[in-house]
Amino acid sequence: MMNLKAIIDELKLQYQEHEDLEDMLNDLNANDYIDHWASKLCEDEFNNNTNLARNLFEIEETKCDDADSFISLAETVADDEKLNDKDWAKKLLDRAYSKVESLDELKSLANAYLNILGDKNKAITLYKATQEKLAELSDYNSLIEDINNELQDKKWAEDIINSAVYNLQNADDMFEFAGYSSAITQLGQFIGGEDYLNKQDNAKEIFDMVLLYEGITDLLDGARAVKETYENSDANYYQEYTLKSLEKATSFLDDGYYCDVYNFIKDDLEDDEKAKQFKDTYIDEMLNDHEQYEGCEELFGSSEDEDEDIDFDNFDDRKNIVAFSMTYILDDVQELIEEDGKYTDKAYQFMQEKINEFTADLKYKFEDNVLEDIYLSSHNTKLYKYNGDLQDCCKDIDWEMNLYLCFTKEIPSDTMDKVFLDMDSYGFYAYFKDWDSDNIVTQGYDYGEYNTGYFSEGPDDCYINTLDKNYTEVEKEFGFLE
Repeated sequence: MMNLKAIIDELKLQYQEHEDLEDMLNDLNANDYIDHWASKLCEDEFNNNTNLARNLFEIEETKCDDADSFISLAETVADDEKLNDKDWAKKLLDRAYSKVESLDELKSLANAYLNILGDKNKAITLYKATQEKLAELSDYNSLIEDINNELQDKKWAEDIINSAVYNLQNADDMFEFAGYSSAITQLGQFIGGEDYLNKQDNAKEIFDMVLLYEGITDLLDGARAVKETYENSDANYYQEYTLKSLEKATSFLDDGYYCDVYNFIKDDLEDDEKAKQFKDTYIDEMLNDHEQYEGCEELFGSSEDEDEDIDFDNFDDRKNIVAFSMTYILDDVQELIEEDGKYTDKAYQFMQEKINEFTADLKYKFEDNVLEDIYLSSHNTKLYKYNGDLQDCCKDIDWEMNLYLCFTKEIPSDTMDKVFLDMDSYGFYAYFKDWDSDNIVTQGYDYGEYNTGYFSEGPDDCYINTLDKNYTEVEKEFGFLE
């Protein structure tokens, strides 16, 4: 293996006229983005220089320190447009196995053996090892998806579903085993869904468990899943279920939820008369929700100009990182990805346009109290500096990415929340500083409405300091954390 200095010297000789040479040398001299430039060297513009690329990938291997990083590198070196080296990829995956520390990593490794090497037997062995360690319903659901969709083994998926149902029904504490109600809802969809078991009668007893929850969002989301599953096949069950959900949700009504229930009646149940009755009964509470949480805009008008009253000059200067999950914003890009998972030029263009649009709107809302540099990460394993051209800077990024920006003001969390709610053209999750508690809080925003999170659900531990490892790395990149 050539050392990095020797590689840099060779690059200077071979590509002295190349327009990217300066950027390449800056990164490599800083020991950064080695895998990116190794991948670039495999392209036509660098004359498919797989020899130097291989040496850079070998250096990248020395930097791998966890299962995910080994898996990511294995996927890259096995790519037939890069090194197409399946033997090396296998060695990397074997090393990844020794670094596995979680069920998610073990399952990801199984997927890697299957999708990178086509090693179905090894994948099955690892899936079985994963199955033996299942402890929570969300773990069962995740494995069911992979067995059904990746391995396409319907019988095995059914066995795991049956095991999940048994453990759910016989748990000492159903709520502890299930966690969020959405895990039970997903299990019901596996049982009743056409792509899985398609046993709708059996799914009913699982969906009925969601009615045991006492959260308004839990009840309404459960009813929406039942509508999706049964509206065209069992209208009686669907109607009975949604009425029970609505009745129980109404019994727990509290500030912040009146507009949610109204919208459920009007949009999901499509019952204008009942929606009018609800509005007439709770008009004052709905107006309060609108003023406090910006709901019911179709009734009371949009508050898109309210953020103009915020004087950002009143806030102290202090740099801080805000992270955003872009999954919902970029969801439609899946239609532009080829069946083998390769991203088309149109896919990159779509993601690029969405990122540019979102960040431009964000900077406008916060009156440019945001630095220009943008960082991206994919599955919390790799950090990229975005230069406006995804194919140039971040070709290995995928649509399930996080975006990191540096804000320059100590903006109170309730003000941040207010502005994010006002960005009603987007669905996203934000991770930002609550200066009173000195925690990073998580809140989801669904096109001007709340999704789950710190402000909508309360200060639950699952919405506090749920940071990925790149958050601190971005702070270092912006130069205010040693």
